[in-house]
Amino acid sequence: MNSLKTIAASVTLALTAALPNQAVAQASSKVPKDIVSGVLIADTGAYQRCLIYGVKKGEVYYKANFRDVNMEKKRVAQFSGIFLFDPPSYKEAMNLYKDRKYKEAIPKFKECQENYKKFKEMENNFSDLSVFYELECLRKLHDYAAIEKRLELFISDKLTRPSHKAQLETYKLWSAVNTKNWARLQAMTNELRKKKVPIGIRAQIAFCEGLAHEGLEENSKALNAYAMAMTADFTKSDSIVRQAALNSLRIYAADESVQTAMKVWKTERENTNSKGYVKLGEANALARIYDNAGLGAGVELPKNYKKFQEFTSDVMIQRLKEKEEAANERAAAMEREQAAADKAIAPAKKDPKAKKPAAKSKAKPKAKKGK
Repeated sequence: MNSLKTIAASVTLALTAALPNQAVAQASSKVPKDIVSGVLIADTGAYQRCLIYGVKKGEVYYKANFRDVNMEKKRVAQFSGIFLFDPPSYKEAMNLYKDRKYKEAIPKFKECQENYKKFKEMENNFSDLSVFYELECLRKLHDYAAIEKRLELFISDKLTRPSHKAQLETYKLWSAVNTKNWARLQAMTNELRKKKVPIGIRAQIAFCEGLAHEGLEENSKALNAYAMAMTADFTKSDSIVRQAALNSLRIYAADESVQTAMKVWKTERENTNSKGYVKLGEANALARIYDNAGLGAGVELPKNYKKFQEFTSDVMIQRLKEKEEAANERAAAMEREQAAADKAIAPAKKDPKAKKPAAKSKAKPKAKKGK
C-alpha cells in the first residue's frame, strides 16, 4: 500500500474554506462515532467531500452522505491525498488535554482508540494519535508505571511527525525512571543530550538527568540539571518546570547546611559566607519565583517549601526595592511620553471665554435716485 501523502496546512485551510459550511462539521448527530468526515483528493486536484468508514488492505471505504445506500471503495493509490476532519470525540479529548485536564482526557482518548481503529492503516490516524496523547497525559501526571505498561501494548509506525517520533523515543527515559535504575538513566540522558531534539524534549532529558543525579546522591549536579529543565521550555513544558522546581526545593530542604542557616538566621552565629547561607538564598529565590512567575501553573507551592520565602536577605530586599522603583519610574516616563504624544496630535481646543471677532458688516448698495 502506498503511504498516504500529508496535506499541507495551507492547502487544508484553503480546501476547508472552499467547502460548504454544512460540509465542514461532522454531517449529522445521527452519524456513528466511528465514521469520519473527510475529503478525497484526485491527482487532477478535484476533490470529493464524503463520509469515510475506514481503510482496509489499501482500499478506502466511503459514502457521499450518510443516507446513501451503497458503500463505495477505491484504492488509496488512486488519490493524491486523503484529508480527515477532526471528529467531535477526538476534538473533545484534545480540548481536555489542552486545558490540562489530563485525568478527564485519558478515558476520552481510550474511546477514540476504539472508535477509529478502522483507520489504523493511515499515517497519523486518530487511533494511534489517541494512544500518543494518552501517553502524554500519563507523563504529565507522572504516572511512569502506566507509561511503561501502555508502551508494551503499543507498536506503531504510522506516527510520522518528527515531534511524535522524538517523543516516542524519549519514553524510554520514563521507563527507566519507573524502574529507578539511576545509572542506566544517566547513561541514556548522556546519549540523548548529543542529539538534536525539540526544546520540549530537551527539557525532559534535563529533568530525567536531574532525577538520575538525585537518585545517585549527586545533589549539586541534580540542581544544575533541574535548572536547565526549568529554563529549556518554560512556556510549554509546565509540568516539567513545576516538578523540577519542587524537586530542587526538596533537595534544599533536606540539606543540613541549609537547615543550619535557617536556624541561625539573623543571629550572631549567622555566616553570610557559608555554603548553607548561599544555598538558602537560592532556595529563597526559587520559592519566590515559583509564585511570582507562575512556575506552579496553578499548583500552589507546598507549605514546607513556602517557608523559604521568609529568608530574604537585606541585600536582596534592597535590590528588589530598587528594581521596583526603577520599574515604576519607567512606567511613569512612558505615561509622560504618551501624554506628550497625545497632546501633540490632538486638535487645538478653542477657549470658550475668548471674544469672538466682530462680524464685518456688508455695506448695502446705495439706492439710485429716480430721474
